[in-house]
Amino acid sequence: MDAVRRAADIADVVGETVALRRAGRSLTGLCPFHHEKTPSFHVDPAKQLYYCFGCGAGGDVFKFVMEIHGVEFSDAVGLLADRYGIPRPSQRDGADAADDRRRRRMLAALEAAHSFFVETLAGPQG
Repeated sequence: MDAVRRAADIADVVGETVALRRAGRSLTGLCPFHHEKTPSFHVDPAKQLYYCFGCGAGGDVFKFVMEIHGVEFSDAVGLLADRYGIPRPSQRDGADAADDRRRRRMLAALEAAHSFFVETLAGPQG
């Protein structure tokens, strides 16, 4: 994910959707998240963040892709990874696959514990 963050320039990514103009150190344009006639959408290339003073939308390049494409964080990372030719996390070495298996086992254990405690608390002695 860090490699994707370093490669994905927010001005380039936002610039595919929003016509941006330089305004001092930032870039401005019409917000893609609400209707407006006067630009209130700002991109700060130095900080790699965006913010709309009209609707309050803001975040980093991942958040922008999530909002524009209506996807979850992992999908936004994947879209940007594909765009910049960076292997997706699931395409890396076998160590990641082992981590995924361990993570799934831990999640299953947590779900079992959750079910146990819900049943216990809802029972007559809960």
